[in-house]
Amino acid sequence: NGQLEISNYASGSYEKNIECNGNGNVELYYDNVKQINTTSTGVALGDSKRIDFGDGADLQIYSAGTGAKIHCSTGVLELEGDSVQIWNHAADEAQAKFTANGSVELYYDNSKKFETTSASGGGIKVFNDILIPDDGVIRLGDASGGDLKIFHNGSHSYIRDAGTGTLRIEA
Repeated sequence: NGQLEISNYASGSYEKNIECNGNGNVELYYDNVKQINTTSTGVALGDSKRIDFGDGADLQIYSAGTGAKIHCSTGVLELEGDSVQIWNHAADEAQAKFTANGSVELYYDNSKKFETTSASGGGIKVFNDILIPDDGVIRLGDASGGDLKIFHNGSHSYIRDAGTGTLRIEA
């Protein structure tokens, strides 16, 4: 029938290890339960199955049925590419874009909200509002606490010059 099966005898019965189907798939079993299936497009694993890399399963990739996860238990997980982009599931909304020797862009609802830039020696562009909660402080300058602080304490708003020199407001 075009099928080859490899089984072993363990604990008083035969257990399937490998099933090869002519002009079709190959199935791998562990303890008589199918774990891996080859398909015309590659390899398929069912829900709640994972692939382990490294002697101690240092890198794991798996699907839990309701989500997917890449787990690195040692060191740093590195993604390499001249352009790395993160998109939503439908691939119709950008979430983040990282370009080598270029910008980092962050999006909300497919609308760019933050971008690093090389303008004026390097900086950032913020699109729309910057929202800082009460008691949050914008600190400007090299001093440990900031030479210039802008903040709101929940009741009052402040611009505080704590650095050297003069605070100038120009028209």
